[in-house]
This record gives sequence, C-alpha cells and structure tokens, in this order.
Amino acid sequence: MATEVRIYTIKPGKLDDFIEVFQSKIMPTSAMYGVRVHAAWRHDAKNEFVWVRSYDDEETLDRYSNSPERALLLADNPRVHRVNRCSLCREHS
Repeated sequence: MATEVRIYTIKPGKLDDFIEVFQSKIMPTSAMYGVRVHAAWRHDAKNEFVWVRSYDDEETLDRYSNSPERALLLADNPRVHRVNRCSLCREHS
C-alpha cells in the first residue's frame, strides 16, 4: 500500500471552488477506483489545499489516473496552480 500527502497551491480566489469540486467529484471518483481519501484540510494563508490518500498498488493508481472520469476532472479544473510537494510512503511486506 502507498500513502501520499499532497499539497496543492490553488489559484487566488479559487480555494472554495476547488474544495467544492474535491468533495463532489474528486472524492467519489477516487473511491470508484480504489483510491482512499483519509484527510483533507485548507491552509488559507498560503492558498493551499492538503490531502492524504492511499491505494493498494501502482495498478490501482494507474486505473484511476488514466480513467475517463479523471480526464474530465482535469480538463474542467483550472483552479489548481501547481502541486508543490508530494510525499510518498510505502509499506514493505
């Protein structure tokens, strides 16, 4: 299993819009493909959105990343300025 802490810098004035899309579209789409969202919060002072997700293996993440639903979300989401940090932790068996 892999766990990621993702920190997005959101375009000015778009943080509330992004959170609405995250809750109504990104979370359900992630769940459909086996990507679990564990926590999410906002950091208004830096216009950042932080969230933690996990998935069982790279194949699971690839199915989600290459899904038509995610492609639509990316095409329709001009709110994210950049993903400025991503930490990846993996469990070893």
